[in-house]
Amino acid sequence: MIMLNADIFLVRGAPGVGKSTLTAGLKKLFPRGVTIEVGPFLKMINAFQDGDKKQYSDSLELISDLALRYLEKDYRPVFIVGPLKALRVQHLRERLPAEVNFKLISLYAGNEDIDRRIDGRVIGFKDKNVAHVVNSDIMDRILPDDIRFDTTNKNADQVFQEIKEYLTAKFSR
Repeated sequence: MIMLNADIFLVRGAPGVGKSTLTAGLKKLFPRGVTIEVGPFLKMINAFQDGDKKQYSDSLELISDLALRYLEKDYRPVFIVGPLKALRVQHLRERLPAEVNFKLISLYAGNEDIDRRIDGRVIGFKDKNVAHVVNSDIMDRILPDDIRFDTTNKNADQVFQEIKEYLTAKFSR
């Protein structure tokens, strides 16, 4: 088990960059950690509609509240995983108390890679245009303290190993 000196890791990236595979690996490494996936959380709203900014904003507010509650109960780290653009990240970060040790991990890839990965999916998100918009935002808008990983031409295991090694080297205690 790895112990990290961080409370919350926000892992963001467009559909197809490797967030779900990364999340599956992180769950195994951190048995006292928690993973909150934005997509399934949004779908807890019975009448959720893609593009509804209020539903999305309300859900992110609830996700940040839930993450803080897990920290109060000594579950660490909390991984929040989703396709968040820069503005949403800033709003989420503003909701967290200053004493919360927050880390941002951004995954991105070339659009051709994203298209190939989405085409290979049997189930899951399939809108390439939306994926490209999110990917472009992540590539173009570098946020403060953004830890960035280019997943282009890498398989899921390579991405997981690279991020695991980075987290261990930078944030182990």
